[in-house]
Amino acid sequence: MILSEKTNATRQAIRQLLGTSRTHLVTTHRDPDMDAVGSLMGWMGVLKGAGVEVEGWMAEGVPMWLHLLPGVDEIQTQIPRNQYDMIWVLDCAGLNRVAQWESLQGVKGVVLNVDHHMDNTGFGDHVLTEPVSSVGELLTGLAREWSLGVSPTTATWWMGAIVADTGRFLFSNTTSHTLAAMHWLCEQGGDMGMVTHFLDESLTVDGLEALRQALNGVSLDESGRMAMVVLPPGMDEGVAVIRVLRQVKSIEVMAVFRRLPSGGVRVNLRSKHQVAVNQIAHAWGGGGHARAAGVTLDLPMNDAVAVVRQALSAALP
Repeated sequence: MILSEKTNATRQAIRQLLGTSRTHLVTTHRDPDMDAVGSLMGWMGVLKGAGVEVEGWMAEGVPMWLHLLPGVDEIQTQIPRNQYDMIWVLDCAGLNRVAQWESLQGVKGVVLNVDHHMDNTGFGDHVLTEPVSSVGELLTGLAREWSLGVSPTTATWWMGAIVADTGRFLFSNTTSHTLAAMHWLCEQGGDMGMVTHFLDESLTVDGLEALRQALNGVSLDESGRMAMVVLPPGMDEGVAVIRVLRQVKSIEVMAVFRRLPSGGVRVNLRSKHQVAVNQIAHAWGGGGHARAAGVTLDLPMNDAVAVVRQALSAALP
């Protein structure tokens, strides 16, 4: 990984702080993906291996589709104490991306903002952002340069983070540095077979039926360039649907809608080449990358679909 001069200076400051800190809290964004949870779990493993106290916190808990992975039951839904030496916020472009982020306001500690989104708001006491494929790749680079111990379990978590955020190395964010990070993680004992099993071989029969229903409900605009789909009840992530839609040659932009228990609607946006979907998400308080972004809308489903359809149609060249 090539670090900018600013990142290099920040990295050195964080490294010095890490050497004197004994208590750590690690968190990530709401509605987490594999990079968020994989990065969090891996970093917790590194800190534990260094002999310090570390706790993971996600106010809304870990989504059920990630519960097949080892160790996620250690992540707590309440912040256990009111003071830490270091508070790590991973994969969040803004602090408001953390579920119940207000809870952190009453917690004392140095806040570390570690992220790969280039629209990061710069919150926290130390900001470490680089335009790499994933936070998993960013943390791998730090662990290598700081000579931190990385167990096979941590290596596997970070491999999963990288594999997921690069679309199995098919997306344009895959670089030689990404592949070098994967090579190093393999050398640390990372289990690519376990990553493959979880990401691509764990669909249940009920999940298959939900996927069938979702694909049957896909709607295309007249040009065939825009695809939209509302996930059926019980289907709590749309990665499988998006992977199918990306294979359709004419489709440029995709929107996947999911009802949340809170009553809002989660919208995942994707594009192939021409539309910066993060700019669309920003208009509603969301964020992400140019080709992959998300936002939560406090609207009825029909209204959410209508406003997103209008925004995507306007953005298509």
